[in-house]
Amino acid sequence: IKPLFHVIQLEAEAKNWKPIKITRRAPKLYHLTFANDLLFFAKANEMEAELILCIMSMFCVSFSEELNCDKMRVLFSRNVGWQRLTYYLSTLES
Repeated sequence: IKPLFHVIQLEAEAKNWKPIKITRRAPKLYHLTFANDLLFFAKANEMEAELILCIMSMFCVSFSEELNCDKMRVLFSRNVGWQRLTYYLSTLES
């Protein structure tokens, strides 16, 4: 899974993936892992949605794994409007 994190880091350094900050002093978050779970944190925009899909596809091909879409969840901040929310969900589903 380390290669996946390396790709995320490269995209972050290229300013393609913007992290979230929990507090001013906390480190920026791109992802968290727990056992078999992986959480991504990103801005609600088309580029980052497509980037997450691309990175996950690369990961699946590299490690002969498949995404279990039944277990996948996408959460948005309350600040994301309904139109943007439905647009990004459709991007992630395609």
